[in-house]
Amino acid sequence: MTDRHVTNIPAHHEFLWVHSVSISSDNKFIVSASYDTVVRVWVVETGQLYRTLKGHTDWVYSVGFSPDCKFVVSGSADKTVRVWKWDTDQTKEPHRVMGHRDGHDGHDGHAGWVNSVSFSPDGKYIASGSSDATIRVWGVIDGKSKKHITGHTCRVCVVRFSPDGQYIASGSSDNKIYVWKCNKGLLESDVKLKLCFTFDVGMVVLTLDFSHDSSSIVSGSLLTGSQPATSTHLIHVWGLTDDGNNQNSINDGECKQKLAGHTSHVFSVCFSPDDMHIVSGSADNTIRIWSVKTGKCTGEIRGHSKPVTSVQSFAADNKFRFVSGSLDETIRVWGQ
Repeated sequence: MTDRHVTNIPAHHEFLWVHSVSISSDNKFIVSASYDTVVRVWVVETGQLYRTLKGHTDWVYSVGFSPDCKFVVSGSADKTVRVWKWDTDQTKEPHRVMGHRDGHDGHDGHAGWVNSVSFSPDGKYIASGSSDATIRVWGVIDGKSKKHITGHTCRVCVVRFSPDGQYIASGSSDNKIYVWKCNKGLLESDVKLKLCFTFDVGMVVLTLDFSHDSSSIVSGSLLTGSQPATSTHLIHVWGLTDDGNNQNSINDGECKQKLAGHTSHVFSVCFSPDDMHIVSGSADNTIRIWSVKTGKCTGEIRGHSKPVTSVQSFAADNKFRFVSGSLDETIRVWGQ
């Protein structure tokens, strides 16, 4: 696996660490979230800065492109979710802010940091996970909160829609992964979303991702305890089997694999486009490639000089590639 260095972000601010990266579905642009409150869009081919999106008033933790590439979503420590029509003049077409409560008694926003955001596969909704231990689902067009999902007892670190649009998965500091059913128009109804899977990871869940066929979840965790890091299984693969026969049942998820190798926290995980591999980024400054079939590490990449906070895979020219972001203030694109 070789790399092509996309950009080295100038260190003109003490908090210009890259916390989250996402690549557009046409593979032409990368969006990044930084601790300097700014969202940036980069050209993949040249590594040049294409657009700077300003509006957040605190660290930006999570970003993503809509499936049609028209919008960028961002979540921040300022308790807001923002949607940007990024390829337009921001002075003429301002971004949409999905508000926060500022501690007041209300129900239209998060009361804590927004740690994670995710577009639905049809691009109509955004899920957000917050330090207030809740998940919200927002309408992209009207900006309204459609669902307020509770259940976790600690901060929600990560939230994702499944590629088939059937589920929303969330990972938390309460050591749990919850998977909620959200198909058949439930997001626009008054019906409470059904909790259909619970996974007891046994450690803080920092990150997760669905396989592209929506049959599995991979999760990465915080390293805790006195057990040697190299023998601690910080990455878990979970199977989803929902026959739909018992509408009131909650399934305890099956752990299909446990992967050990990283020597510190796993901040980001993703499946390869063909679901044959898993990519993980860690606080040990490395990226690892894992075989889904064997559970073995097939590659270790040392290119970043500080923790790798975000990875996302994509396919280009029939090859498996991925983008990574790091606290070393760089974004890199890796390919075979």
